[in-house]
Order: sequence, then C-alpha cells, then structure tokens
Amino acid sequence: MGEHWPSTDVRWEEPAYLPANTARWQCAVDDALAEATLSLEPTDHHDFVVLVGACPRCGHRLQQTLEFEVFRSIDEPVETGVGRFNIDCSCPNPHEGRLPGRVGCGWGGPLPVTLCRGA
Repeated sequence: MGEHWPSTDVRWEEPAYLPANTARWQCAVDDALAEATLSLEPTDHHDFVVLVGACPRCGHRLQQTLEFEVFRSIDEPVETGVGRFNIDCSCPNPHEGRLPGRVGCGWGGPLPVTLCRGA
C-alpha cells in the first residue's frame, strides 16, 4: 500500500495500470464519496454532473465534469446512471517530481473508476 492517503506532500506519481492500483483508486474515490470529501453535483444538463471536492490521494481540490449518457449504438441510447470514468487529479498545487506542464498528483487515468450518478 505504501503512502497514507490523503497527504498533501505526496510525490507526483503516474500509477501503473495494474489491478491493485485500479482497486486502490476505486476504493479511495468510493471512500471520499461516502465521507463527502468528494461529491457529485448536478449541472444544468441532465446527462452531466461535476465531481468536486478533495483528491483522495493528495487532498487538494479536484473538479471534473462527467457525462453519464451511455450509448450501446447510435440508435439506442441507454440511461443507466452508472458510468466508468478516468478521474484525474488536476490540482495546481506543487508535487515533487512532477514534470513541467503537468498538473495534479499524477493519480487517475488510466485507472478507470465506476460511479453511480446517485452516489
């Protein structure tokens, strides 16, 4: 497991696309939603919500617009209320080891997270 989350002094790290990292990120996002440090906020458009709050890894501000409309085909839209997203930390706060021009603490995509609109 390594470092304790959330921690504002985590180094920038791009996680390897591994089942353990995907599970850790999913659990961290789930816990943040349950603890209300992250929340899904409605927008003016029914298909979109904004995930807003603290990054589960670094604790800095995270804000990301998500679209929940899912298509099986161009003729058959499916309203499931569940979506799979790359939730990326995009905080502007400094993180040791981050390359110039990058943002965030590094965690997020390519680790997909499953979210329910009603979370």
